[in-house]
Amino acid sequence: DSHVELMKLGLSRISPSAPGARPRPEDRDSALVEAQKILLERGVTSVADMGTTIEDWQTYRRAGDMGSLSLRIIAYAAEVDDLVLMAGPGPTPWLYDDKLRGLGLRIVFSPAPPVAAPVRPARPARPAVRPPEPSIQLKNLLSPAGIDGFQPAVILRDAATLPLLLDAIAELAQTYKGERRWRIVLPAMPAEAGRARLGQLGAVLDLVPPPAPPP
Repeated sequence: DSHVELMKLGLSRISPSAPGARPRPEDRDSALVEAQKILLERGVTSVADMGTTIEDWQTYRRAGDMGSLSLRIIAYAAEVDDLVLMAGPGPTPWLYDDKLRGLGLRIVFSPAPPVAAPVRPARPARPAVRPPEPSIQLKNLLSPAGIDGFQPAVILRDAATLPLLLDAIAELAQTYKGERRWRIVLPAMPAEAGRARLGQLGAVLDLVPPPAPPP
């Protein structure tokens, strides 16, 4: 499965040792056992784990050390800090007989709206703080992964921003050579022009429909 939040799946199925508290390592270990069981019973043997934290990574490493890692997990870090702690200067090699690899960085992109400064009665209101242009935001988000050879996986909340993302990839690809396989997560198939540019840039399309509303 190309888009799984593995530990979130497992934690949703267990009763934590301390309800309401941050999951303890033993809770995470139990959650991984449950998540593997759910997926393997459905014939899913390999997953891209989107949003891997350092705690998740350590859970996978413990399972690998104990010989109980059954799924093949390709980890996309939740944040740059997690990425550095997991993998360091570049993607990890395959670990535990090709069962675990730290490969990429998950990036969720929504253009930031302007933020107005608070109004104080004794002072005039300051002008709204303008965030960087969306194209600059995208390049700033993509650069930490691209510079070290990781695979960015960009989740677009608004498909209308796809052209901006493709422009950013085209520019960065001139700087960060090699096979990045820029990965773009969308809720629906883009228009023909977008699909053509994806092919030209060597980007990977990951279609993840939004979850169905509760009954």
